[in-house]
Formats: sequence, structure tokens, C-alpha cells
Amino acid sequence: MGLAHALAAYVEGDHATASDLLLGEEAGFVRYGGSHAQREVFEDTLLQALTRAERYDEATTRLLARLDRRESRLDAGLL
Repeated sequence: MGLAHALAAYVEGDHATASDLLLGEEAGFVRYGGSHAQREVFEDTLLQALTRAERYDEATTRLLARLDRRESRLDAGLL
């Protein structure tokens, strides 16, 4: 239910709430199933929500962690 509320807040443009809710769900992204690429959509949404909420330090921390896992021109550009 938290993920649904987070995505609804994101779509409605309430990026601060979306960020808070997605952060609360972050540890459980794996439990939602799907492929790694599908779970990465949740990570991407979190990154966008943090950025749009001007929570740049938190977004940077997550981007750096993701870049440590694998190279990505898109992530490097966003950073």
C-alpha cells in the first residue's frame, strides 16, 4: 500500500511526500518481485522524486551507490 501511495504522490506532483514514502519502501523494493530492471524503475522514481523535492544530497548518495554497482552514462549525467 505504501508504494501505491508513493507513486500517487509522485504523479500528483507532491515530490516531498513521494520521496518520504519511497524511502520508507526502499528496503522492500525486492519483495515486489519482477526483474532487476523492473525494480530499478522504483529506484529511478525515487531519484527523480528526491531531485524534484530538492533533496540533492540524498539523491547524490543513491546515485553514487548505483554507479558503484554498475556504470551508467545516464546516471553519471544526472549526477
